[in-house]
Amino acid sequence: MFESRQRSVLSLGFILITVYLSSNSLPVESSCNKGCDLALGSFFVWRGTNLIHISQLFSISTRQEIIDYNNNDNIPNQDSVIAGTRINIPFSCDCLDGEFLGHVFPYKVISGDTYTRVASNYSDLTTVDLLNKFNSHPENNIPDDVTLKVVVNCSCGNKDVSKDFGLFVTYPLRPEDNLTAVASTANVSAELIRSYNPGANFSAGKGIVFIPGRG
Repeated sequence: MFESRQRSVLSLGFILITVYLSSNSLPVESSCNKGCDLALGSFFVWRGTNLIHISQLFSISTRQEIIDYNNNDNIPNQDSVIAGTRINIPFSCDCLDGEFLGHVFPYKVISGDTYTRVASNYSDLTTVDLLNKFNSHPENNIPDDVTLKVVVNCSCGNKDVSKDFGLFVTYPLRPEDNLTAVASTANVSAELIRSYNPGANFSAGKGIVFIPGRG
């Protein structure tokens, strides 16, 4: 009898604690409280695209805005962009819902689009998971002519690593990439890049890393 009453008291106490916590939610610390004015996305130029189309994908009003953040090797002029290379895309890095840093781009769906195809259109700067999170449409049955929210992650730096860098490139890894090659292209040390991306597998051929930019 005593053990039965003891169990009842314990159960009632647990219920009361649960109700209290549910009605008095503890404050949750936001993962971010502000963004930064500028970030860059490393866009792999797929065959058949051009600067006009790329500008539309990223809601950029003029092609010159993209050209200003690139060199002539990849973009010879306003009418040409070299397929199979990467170009930098400028955008603002915002704090989204206090959860993480990113930017939302509107994308007008074309008949037959899937989240996988949309992510590929953005050269994997976004992911299927992000498209699922920010859009309510079925992944493989998106209505024609709707506008999707395409989220691209970004970074404003980490003062615990270094205060010398404020501009970062969102870099989707490709099968040909590795840490040494990425560091050489970015003209920063492999150790520095690793510090900003702890645990990242630079030879995985997929995934997003953040590269501190120079110049």
